[in-house]
Amino acid sequence: MDSFILPKEPRLCWNSFFSDGVTRSPFNQFGNRPAHYLFWARNAIYHGLAALAVKPGDQILVPAFHCATLVDAILQYGAEVQFYDINADLTPNFSHIEDRIREKTKAILAIHYCGFPQPIEEFRTLCRKRNIYLIEDCAHVLPGMSDGNLLGSFGDIGVFSLRKFFPIYDGGLLIINNPDLKLNIVLETTNPFLSLKILKNTLERSFANRQWSRAVALASVFLKIFGNLSTTARDARNLNSYDLSFDLHAVNRGMSWISKKIVEHTYLPTLIARRRHNYQKLSDAIENLPGVTALYAKLPENITPWEFPLLSERKNLHLPLRARGIPATTWGGVIHPTLRLESYPGAQFLYDHLVFLPIHQSLEEQDISNLTSGLRQIVTS
Repeated sequence: MDSFILPKEPRLCWNSFFSDGVTRSPFNQFGNRPAHYLFWARNAIYHGLAALAVKPGDQILVPAFHCATLVDAILQYGAEVQFYDINADLTPNFSHIEDRIREKTKAILAIHYCGFPQPIEEFRTLCRKRNIYLIEDCAHVLPGMSDGNLLGSFGDIGVFSLRKFFPIYDGGLLIINNPDLKLNIVLETTNPFLSLKILKNTLERSFANRQWSRAVALASVFLKIFGNLSTTARDARNLNSYDLSFDLHAVNRGMSWISKKIVEHTYLPTLIARRRHNYQKLSDAIENLPGVTALYAKLPENITPWEFPLLSERKNLHLPLRARGIPATTWGGVIHPTLRLESYPGAQFLYDHLVFLPIHQSLEEQDISNLTSGLRQIVTS
């Protein structure tokens, strides 16, 4: 297991557990549009296809640059996936998209990579012209604006992944924007065994100090001892929120009450300000480094970035960074096996050369300095 010199993910604070009487949500801006809180964003994709009345054999156009869980949710539903290429700057290749629209094409899926807006109006215009649905994948988005409109409101449906921004174990959201779409989901509630597992993993991954180690250890022992006593306990023990495969048996599982409380008690202005500050500080610090380029050097207003996308001239820059304790990642290990990568040169370049660096709200000034220093040493050596 990798050992990092700075937090890989946002950490939990005490006030995340206790209410101050104010309920906060970044999704209140969607008003009365139907919103379904699910355990995973991949579940939201699956149920979103049901809302769109997708039938087995219908085709969904998906970017060739993706995480496998997205594709797997579509295939498990029974639809077919047709890939389209992405340019080196993460913009869609619209001519490639046009060439792949067929009679059975039901929807196009657009991803707002790292929280930065895609040309979503162009997507919407194309979908209206061809009479197909638009799926707006906002897994990297904490609601922000594009051309005066809210990201997640352009598509017929919008899908969010809350755990990308909050120190939580689970959390996906499906927003229904098209008033003609109907969806009823009977959600499974979180049983006590699963609640204990979620709490254990949340504490385990989030707290920097050691005072919780005994509580985490005790919960682990409890789950191990009682995990075989019932089907419910076994399901809770075996559920892996970070597995790349799609678990069809858990598709109706709702977002846990633990994760909902943490999201509702998070003070969003601080979260947003910290992420934007860390992003811009890192962007400024690497401006003149050789061999690397910030894909987005400046932050648009009203955008909260998920991670920092860094283009590198060398392949697999994340490996020497991780060796120095910096939690850099790529999507090279999460490509869906059905993708014939050689047919998509833009996506292939991104899998090899695009590195994601953390800029989350738990990083301090020294963390950004350590990240920058490690990157500088690698690219100048």
